[in-house]
Amino acid sequence: MSPDGLVTRPLRPVHFTRLRYMAKSPAHYKAAMETPRADSPAMRLGRLVHLLALEDPSGVSVWEGVRRGKQWDEFSAAHVGQEIVSGAEMETAEAMAEAILCDTEARDLLTGNREQSIAWQFGERRCAGRIDVWTPERVVELKTTTDAEPGRFARTAIRLAYHAQLAFYQAGLMAAGLGSPERAFIVAIETKPPYAITRFELTQRALEFGTRCYSLWLEQLLVCEASDSWPAYSQSIVPLDSPEDVNLIIDGEEIAV
Repeated sequence: MSPDGLVTRPLRPVHFTRLRYMAKSPAHYKAAMETPRADSPAMRLGRLVHLLALEDPSGVSVWEGVRRGKQWDEFSAAHVGQEIVSGAEMETAEAMAEAILCDTEARDLLTGNREQSIAWQFGERRCAGRIDVWTPERVVELKTTTDAEPGRFARTAIRLAYHAQLAFYQAGLMAAGLGSPERAFIVAIETKPPYAITRFELTQRALEFGTRCYSLWLEQLLVCEASDSWPAYSQSIVPLDSPEDVNLIIDGEEIAV
C-alpha cells in the first residue's frame, strides 16, 4: 500500500529484453512495457532454431495455409502454446539446427542447463531472465544473424547490447546462488546457406562495459519508478546548430550547398 493509502500492484520483474530500452529513454522503456511486442519472420525463425537446437521440437507445428478463416482458427486452437510456422521456415530452421549439431565446438558450448528461467534481486528490485545455456562456469547465448563474419558481428553485438545481456545474466546467476560464471560466449549462426557459425567469447573489457550499461539502466529505472516520471530524450529545449559543411536532401536527392 502506498503512503496515500492506495493499493499498489507489485512491479513486474525486470527482463533484459525490456531493460535495454532505457538506453534510448525512460519513455521508450515504459512504452515497451505497455505495448505488445510485434512479431517478425526473423524473430519467429530465431525462436524456432532455439526450439530445435535447445528445447523440445514437439513444441512446433507446421501450417501452410493462410492465417485466417475457419480452418486456421481450428488449427491454432488445437495447437495453443506451440510455435506455428510455415514449411519453408521449418526447413530453414532444421538446416540451421543440423549445422549447430555438426559443429563440435558450438555443440559443446551449448551443453548445460538450457532455456531455464531464473530470478534474482538487484537491491530491492526483482529481476528475471530466460538464459539460453548456462553452467556454474559460463553463460552462453545462441544468436541468429544475417552476418556472422567476426568483425561485422562483433560490432553488431555491441550495438544490440549483447555484452550487457550476458553481463546481466552473469550477475543474475551469481545473485541466485547458481554459480560464478566468469566466462560468457555467443554462438552466432547465419540464417542462409551455408549457415556459417562463429563462436565468440566476450572479453573482460566487453563484460565490464556491459555491466556498466545494465547497472546504469537499472539505476535510472529505479529513479523513474520511484518518481513515476518517464522522460524522453530531453526535458529541456535543445539547441540545433548548423554545421559549416552539410548537404541538403531534397526529395531523396543529396544537394551540395
